[in-house]
Parts: sequence; C-alpha cells; structure tokens
Amino acid sequence: MNHKMYAYINGRIVPEERATISIKTHAFNYGTCAFEGMKAFYLGRKRWNLFRLHDHVDRLLRSCDVLHISSPKSHDEIVSLIKRLVIKNSFPEDTYVRPMIYATPQGLGLGKSVSTDLAIFCQPVDKNHLREFDAMFSKNVRIPPSVVPSIGKITGTYVGSFIAQREVTERGGMIALMKGIDGHVAEAFGMNLFVVKRNKCYTPPLSAGPLDGITRRSIFEFCKNDLGLKVEERLFTPRFMYNADEVFLCGTGAGINALTMIEGHRIGSGKCGQITRKLSDLYQSVTHAKNSDYDSWNNIVK
Repeated sequence: MNHKMYAYINGRIVPEERATISIKTHAFNYGTCAFEGMKAFYLGRKRWNLFRLHDHVDRLLRSCDVLHISSPKSHDEIVSLIKRLVIKNSFPEDTYVRPMIYATPQGLGLGKSVSTDLAIFCQPVDKNHLREFDAMFSKNVRIPPSVVPSIGKITGTYVGSFIAQREVTERGGMIALMKGIDGHVAEAFGMNLFVVKRNKCYTPPLSAGPLDGITRRSIFEFCKNDLGLKVEERLFTPRFMYNADEVFLCGTGAGINALTMIEGHRIGSGKCGQITRKLSDLYQSVTHAKNSDYDSWNNIVK
C-alpha cells in the first residue's frame, strides 16, 4: 500500500513509522495498556462514520479505571484527536481505529508509580460481510471478571484469547469459543456470542466473563426496536447451543457472523439463519448512516 499512514503519539500526529516506544516501556513488558477498537465506516466522498464513538471513548476511560491509571487526555480531547487522525489518513475505505492509553515508565518493576500517554493508529480494513464459520471450544478458560472486570479492554488480558485461538486452529477449527471457570459459555475469542431459540435471543451475562461489547449493546437495541425479539442474559453450557436455531458472533472488527457448526454439531439448518441475516443487514445500514432511527450513534467526519 502506497498511501501515507499517520499515527498520534507523544502529543503529535506523525508518520506511522515514527510512532515508536522504547523496548523498556512498562506497557510492553506488563500489558498495562487500556485500548479500544472502533471503526470509521467509509460513506464515500471522503466521509466516514465513526460508529458509537463516544461509547467507545467512555469504555476506554473505564478501562483506565480498571487498571487504576489516569488518562492524559479528556473524553472530548480523545474524540477530537480520533477525528483528526481519520481525516489525516483519509483511507478511501473502512478504517479501524485503535486508541491506547498505556503505562509509560521504563525498566523493570510492576510496583512503579505509573505515568501514562495516549497513542492512536488507524488501519484500512475490508468491509464486513456476513460469513459462516464452524467453531470449537478451547481448553483454556476466559479470565473471570473477578480478576479483570468485563468492562475493561486491557491488552494483557487478550493473551488468553490468543492462546485459545491458536489451540483451536491447530486442532483444525476456525473459531475458538471460551467457557468460564465454572463451565458456562463466556464468548468467542475477541467476540460476543448470541444463541437464537424459538424466536428469542440469549447471551452470556457479563458475570460469565464476556466483554461488555459495543456491538453486543447494539444487538440488544436492534432486537428490541426492530425485530421485536427479547434478549435474555443467562448462563448456559455448550449443550444449550447445540440444538439452537441459530448462533451468531458479533464485534467491531468482525461485524456479525453466523456459527453453523459447533464441536461437530450442526446448528439449525447448517446455514446462516434469518434472524442473523436480518441483524447483519440492519447493522450494515446503521453503521453506514442509512437508518435515521439510530442517527444518535453516528459521528460523521469529512
């Protein structure tokens, strides 16, 4: 790709190759970094929709609270910098945006007093499209919320998802699913999951360990407002999923995708179901600013 790429670090927007940190940085050594993953959906004519931008920044600051670190920038300052960076990069396609607030002390020592800095980078990504996957349960369990609360996106905690996906991939699976320490289903690696049974949706509660996903929250609203479906947060085991009508995954990076096989059990017809398809279509229309019912979630920059 020949397009010049820019990032924000040390108080300035700079060419991405100059956005570097020391190998001794606390966050690199100990995973002490709060982060967000959000998207600027390309609308054409150099316009992007930063979907639910303020919700993402709110969660970023809550993640700082989980780490007991402070943000060097206010909510509004972070919002402004994200918008500036998206415009500066001007990728003519959907753009993934990752702001990070990280512990900056250098050298060894978990007990050091912690100062922080903000860094942000952007990356062009392919458009989301509805896909079908098979899945397996990992032998590794999701970090329980009693250790790291589900409201937080902390870089260090994602090593569990990384290990789970590597393990399942080596066994021939496509998507790793994760249980909590009590055996109840928590999430997929890096994604929330929903089960559809008899015209009702179910999803694990935050007490089971899944991330408090922004797309997850959006699904709640779509089901209630547009499909007339009730979403129930409840604990369930893998067996509950095997005879579901539909199972789908969701996340900022992935969009909405169907699970059609789990541990060799065919889900429903073995194809993407109608509810999953309707939610995917709705998500696409909302994120691309084609549904005025959800205009309050849009932040269009140009």
